[in-house]
Amino acid sequence: MKKLFYLSLSVLIIISFLSCGNKEESKTDTQQKGSISLSISNAPASISTAIGYVYATGMDTVSGSLTKSGSTITGTISGVPAGTNRYLRVDAKDSTGTVIYRGTSSSFTITENQATTVSITLYPVTGSVIVNGTVSDSYIL
Repeated sequence: MKKLFYLSLSVLIIISFLSCGNKEESKTDTQQKGSISLSISNAPASISTAIGYVYATGMDTVSGSLTKSGSTITGTISGVPAGTNRYLRVDAKDSTGTVIYRGTSSSFTITENQATTVSITLYPVTGSVIVNGTVSDSYIL
């Protein structure tokens, strides 16, 4: 029987905000954006790579590839709009590209020139479910 590993992590999100002073950008694209750099330690050996997703209501999801070296997963997700109620989801994959661990943070705020610490737990993604059935107009009384 395989042991289930629970990987509790603190993900330090370092926010580097980009200037909106680029004269070539359109007037509709003037929202402050930041980059999130993260480092996850004590990752199981079965994890090869990971992808981080930052999302919020009314915001396009921003993703970035993360890299595993030894037992550490690192990476940067760029172009994240500043604001409240942001969430981070991390999908950790094995060498075949199958998601084997997944975790989602509580909501956090991205504020200009501040670092935010987010706690996230990666849980093993196991098993599958096959559902077979028949839809009928009959009523059983």
